[in-house]
Amino acid sequence: MSYEPRITTPLIFAYNTSSQPITTNSKLDLDSSLYQGDLSSNDLTQIKKSSTIADVKYTMSSSGLRSYTTVRADTTESVSRGFNVNGSGGGGNGVSDELSYSTFGPTALNIFCDPKFTSGITMNADYTRLSGVLLS
Repeated sequence: MSYEPRITTPLIFAYNTSSQPITTNSKLDLDSSLYQGDLSSNDLTQIKKSSTIADVKYTMSSSGLRSYTTVRADTTESVSRGFNVNGSGGGGNGVSDELSYSTFGPTALNIFCDPKFTSGITMNADYTRLSGVLLS
């Protein structure tokens, strides 16, 4: 795997720093973009093949619980799911302990987060990030 040599900015980076509530299988917003990609309807659109990773910094109302993050292109999901677990010391916040990664052709990418619990918890994405590189 290598980056596209003729592209002067082969890096992909999009993020959102606002707090977003996460309910069952929520699509997370990406409202700022650096380097390659156009943001439209909170999707990062790529015109080249790309390899990306996603992670989420979050808070939740209870500790000891978990969710998972996926990169999607429409209904196609990433190769792996990055699990979010509560922070150290029993706190109800943290970051993805395994990054969700994917390789897609030209497409619009987005991030979904699913708490994987039925009720009794409030979860917020405090910082959402999608980064990667364009592939040759």
